[in-house]
Amino acid sequence: MLTMHRTRKRSVLTACVSTCLAAATFLFLPDLWVSEQSARASSAHGTVNHSQYRYVVTRGTAESSMPAPHGGKENLDHHGFRFFCVPSHFSYNDPVVYPGQEGAAHLHLFFGNTDVDAHSTSESIATSGRTTCDGGITNRSAYWVPALFNEQGEVVLPTVINLYYKSWVTDRRQIKPIPAGLQILTNDKVKGSSGVVVSTVDEELWRATIRVFDHDGVTIEIKFPDCVAVNKDGSPVLTSPGGSKHVAYSSGRCPLSHPYLIPQLTQTIHWSDVPFDSDWYLSSDMMKKAPKGTTAHADYMAGWTEKSAQIMADCVKEGYRECGPGLQKHAADQFFSPDGQRVYDFFKIAEGVTSTPDALKGWPHMLPGHH
Repeated sequence: MLTMHRTRKRSVLTACVSTCLAAATFLFLPDLWVSEQSARASSAHGTVNHSQYRYVVTRGTAESSMPAPHGGKENLDHHGFRFFCVPSHFSYNDPVVYPGQEGAAHLHLFFGNTDVDAHSTSESIATSGRTTCDGGITNRSAYWVPALFNEQGEVVLPTVINLYYKSWVTDRRQIKPIPAGLQILTNDKVKGSSGVVVSTVDEELWRATIRVFDHDGVTIEIKFPDCVAVNKDGSPVLTSPGGSKHVAYSSGRCPLSHPYLIPQLTQTIHWSDVPFDSDWYLSSDMMKKAPKGTTAHADYMAGWTEKSAQIMADCVKEGYRECGPGLQKHAADQFFSPDGQRVYDFFKIAEGVTSTPDALKGWPHMLPGHH
């Protein structure tokens, strides 16, 4: 279900999002790109070197810090496993939907594992790549979403990326660790989804699984499914064609068709430099010729270590106030480009760094020859 509401009303979601956005940061990098002229020349000659279309934002870290439960369990509403990420790179790949097909997808913003490309697999990300998320390589998971373009057609870096895992099922004892290698495409087609809503009205937003709203700029909140189908031996199904059929949303409990319960991931991504009422769009909106924001979705490949995944599951099961890794412990790596330029500062783009990198100007929502 896709719904778009243009009613102008200040969202009460401010209280929720302010808490998340008051603790997030992002980075931009200068020197690794294909120039606008080069990109146009390739397109004009009818051939595109897909592997060249990768713009690196930050270098990530190879360090690690193990998460640990702390805080009380007195208020279940406050529980959660929280952390922040900064952008890793942009590319036209999607190893969940188009595995092995370079340049086949619309333009994506990647964060987390730095090595993700069209050929990445559940096995490869578990043992390779740095990461641009808090906690370092205890979490080599890969996350990606459609790139956001402003009304001038420029790709925009997000200001903040906040992730957290929680659960609201009736029987929390059933929660299991996220299985290594789990792949998910989250969109309005997933079993149990309540759809995508683009609005400034709280009453319309709260019921949505994917919310696109105004909070001093464009904010997208995406809830991932928390129930997984199982094989005959009871093990979780790690993927399915298209990335969605093997997962579902809980409603108090998991459906019988997808009985394996995991902590639920929620992503909040904020672009403070993009007015909500302007003519911005997602790369996937252009691909489907849809109203702005209504094609919002996200992909995920799980790359947690066995120990960190267990800590997260126990944290969410027990309802600890906080269990995530220490925030910004690896900022010396996370906030810098491969050539050493500072791109992000604590919870904001670094001073003097543009949110619309010149290197990405002229990049289309999708490469020629793909649909």
